[in-house]
Amino acid sequence: MALLFGFFFGPLFLFFKAKKAFYPFFKPKPLVFVIILTKNWKSIYFLRIK
Repeated sequence: MALLFGFFFGPLFLFFKAKKAFYPFFKPKPLVFVIILTKNWKSIYFLRIK
């Protein structure tokens, strides 16, 4: 259970860390980006890795 929890929230945690670093770029539409990420975070997360 803890592993699944970490697997699911790990990408979100990394995203929020990155969001803080690149905050000026996300300022116009941060909510839209978060909604897209939560609905389909796997594809966005793996896209960011590649």
